[in-house]
Amino acid sequence: MSADPVRVPPHDGEAEKCVLGAALTNPDALAVAVDRLDEDDFYTAAHRLVFRALKALYQRSEGVDFHVVRSWLRDQGLLESAGGMEFLLSLDDYSAAAPNIEKHASIVRDKALLRRVISAATKVQSEAYKQQRPVAEIIETAEQEIYSISLGSGHTEPSELKDIVAQVLEEQVRTPEELEES
Repeated sequence: MSADPVRVPPHDGEAEKCVLGAALTNPDALAVAVDRLDEDDFYTAAHRLVFRALKALYQRSEGVDFHVVRSWLRDQGLLESAGGMEFLLSLDDYSAAAPNIEKHASIVRDKALLRRVISAATKVQSEAYKQQRPVAEIIETAEQEIYSISLGSGHTEPSELKDIVAQVLEEQVRTPEELEES
């Protein structure tokens, strides 16, 4: 029986860079990004910090460019953690993504939702293996977790929730026979 390979959570680093590069160079793209995304939607820590800066500057109605963002990050003591000025300038390569900001933001958001589903499924799986709570409570917790995630995705229909839960549980729970095969 071999160990499970390390699973990398769903993410799309290129889409994240497209969102950041577009938002740094285009005020309309910045407005879309701030409206559609949260800091935690970004998988990469440096990307989360750059987005935090963009959002803070946007909320204060300040103009945004590479140097303003660098100054904000430096003032917060976050510039190096965000990749430094070299990383910020590299995002200019993604500025052409501005016309497709909605698509890139959607990709980033979808990957974040998948990570949240995996986290919820892992929590429910852990509770099920412990067998310390009544089954009905565990099922209710699973429903609440998935429903909470679905509220953030715009999908709240029970049939969609059922499908999501089934898919995640299918991926998370392996039978003893499957474990022997791996």
